[in-house]
Amino acid sequence: MRTLTGLYLLAGESASQQTRLTLLDNGDIRLHKLLDDAPIRSATADSVSLGSAIPGLPVDLIFADKATFTPDDVYFRWPSLSQGSRFIEWLESHIVAIIAATILVPIIFWWIITRAVPTTTALVVPHLPTGVADVLGEHTLTLLDKSMFDDTSISDEQQASINDLWFAVINPLPLAHPHYQLLFRDSAIGANAIALPDGTVVVTDDLITLLTDKPNALKAVLLHEIGHIEYRHSLQMITQSTITAVIYTMLAGDIDGAGEAVIGAGVGLLQNAYSRDMEAEADNFAFNHAPDIGISANDFATAMRSLAASHGVDPEADSDDYSWEELLHTHPDIKERIDRAENAASLESKP
Repeated sequence: MRTLTGLYLLAGESASQQTRLTLLDNGDIRLHKLLDDAPIRSATADSVSLGSAIPGLPVDLIFADKATFTPDDVYFRWPSLSQGSRFIEWLESHIVAIIAATILVPIIFWWIITRAVPTTTALVVPHLPTGVADVLGEHTLTLLDKSMFDDTSISDEQQASINDLWFAVINPLPLAHPHYQLLFRDSAIGANAIALPDGTVVVTDDLITLLTDKPNALKAVLLHEIGHIEYRHSLQMITQSTITAVIYTMLAGDIDGAGEAVIGAGVGLLQNAYSRDMEAEADNFAFNHAPDIGISANDFATAMRSLAASHGVDPEADSDDYSWEELLHTHPDIKERIDRAENAASLESKP
């Protein structure tokens, strides 16, 4: 049995009174007025809860009706206080632990985002039903049609010719995704192609115009986009961004204003990194399957040079191995992609 003095405060009231609390061996509570020892209330051990343990502050005892008892002794800790709360309080009161946590928490967080999240995604995405990809693809195309795309100006005759080229790409391949289609759109984004999770590949008018006299280069671009679909990269991106957002929310709590902007930028940078990895994986798909459709990985290099030039980028310019600017890019370095394509082409003739 132990006796404590402290302030007793009824729920919803501002006036408090000095009291004496008796803590019985079984954890039950007896509360009396300090001046005349008149009984105030009693409670069983399982009907009360405890406030947070913060170094230098008392731990409140909270009754079932939200009335509280605050001990005068700021160092007193209730016997029923959990080991987790005691450990956290210990961490918060020791400078070495604080320094260690300051160093270790970012490292652990980096490992979760860069290693654990992609690994978890790789395990989850293959088990998602195809209906999920179909719905996401349909809604994404609807959104893009409203925000980025316009009706194509490519003639029906040229569309038919490109569709023949499209089937020449997909027919020889052992594709896992059950449904593929090619769509044409005009867009201010310039020469580009986009793969949607439902098996839809959208090519822009500028891309068709750019590669009109380079059909094998266009095939290589289509092959790259098919790689995105085969690896389910869109679903991976959505799953990773969802898990990342949940982790950020757990760490930061309810965020708004500047905090939301900062965290949103952080998620964006992480997603760019995921995109670079996925682009490289889709590139490898194109390199590996180029001979299956009668083209070379060199055709991919040709496409990259044409695309870079159309977007005002020097395809032969070297970039730093790692830079802050690179973090803002969603694709790998263009010269690196060209070099990898040419290296893959040099291996095609070898047995």
